[in-house]
Amino acid sequence: MCRPMHRPLMRNELLDLTTIVPATACHQRDCVETYSRFMPPCLYLQILEERQAVHKTFEIPLDIPDVTIEKAETNRHGDFVITVKSTIEGTYCHTCGKKITKVYGYDREITCRHLSILGKKTFIRLRPVRYQCPSCEGNPTTTQPLSWYNPRSSYTKSYEEHRL
Repeated sequence: MCRPMHRPLMRNELLDLTTIVPATACHQRDCVETYSRFMPPCLYLQILEERQAVHKTFEIPLDIPDVTIEKAETNRHGDFVITVKSTIEGTYCHTCGKKITKVYGYDREITCRHLSILGKKTFIRLRPVRYQCPSCEGNPTTTQPLSWYNPRSSYTKSYEEHRL
């Protein structure tokens, strides 16, 4: 192209070159966005769909009853920390044994070691609900117990069973 040419011929060759070079120079998937205007729309959409399929999520059951997941994150060590909340309404008073539903507040946060997920340590974080009994003298509070952990243990029951 450095040789002297007739100007109209040179302009036509440049126009042809600009339509060919971007389409043939990019065979790698990393460049798709850069040259997407030169790709057929159906091919571009197909590649986008393939990329989006990689980012889809999947579910792994925790086998922990009566909770909903509020947040899932990783800590600085790369371990999973899953914050849950109880779905059970009320508990039984530890003094009189009656069913109580008046929420008094939340107990301190508990973190229990759970079964590993994808080879990483997993911790379940929970703030147990405290209920107040209107029937008893002094209106004592009771922390709601849940079936999947022992109140004074730092492990879930399923993790303890797995260790044995």
